[in-house]
Amino acid sequence: MQRLTLLIALQALAFGLVACQSKEPASSPGPKEPTASAEPPATDAFRTALSRDGNYSLGWRPVGRADVPINEYFELEACLAPADDPEARITDAKLVVSAWMPGHGHGMVTKPASDPVGDCYLVKGMLFHMGGHWQLFFDVLRGGGAERVEFDLEL
Repeated sequence: MQRLTLLIALQALAFGLVACQSKEPASSPGPKEPTASAEPPATDAFRTALSRDGNYSLGWRPVGRADVPINEYFELEACLAPADDPEARITDAKLVVSAWMPGHGHGMVTKPASDPVGDCYLVKGMLFHMGGHWQLFFDVLRGGGAERVEFDLEL
């Protein structure tokens, strides 16, 4: 009987430690900064869509991870192409990235920056500070014109 009681007590203690480790500290409401880790999960799957006017195709994915995190900084890789030739790449555009939470009437608390890297763009400073329905916008500024590519996200 004592062994069973001891076993139950150890399991409760272990569960309590695991539960405590998985929670954010109450005094730390801010977003988590990215941390280095050994080989984070990655995905090759790009989410793709056409721009509103149909001139561009844009695909994006989180860098070094398979998911879009909540309240944690992350980076995106975005590849821009002409709609009629999705294998070609465009890197001479300015790509402005933003997001909006329509159910809450607010956007992101950060202003991401994008730069061409290789044949795609690297978007730094991404942060979805809360879960829910988000609209992710990529505004393509090129040749004096602007077109938006939109994605709906459930986080």
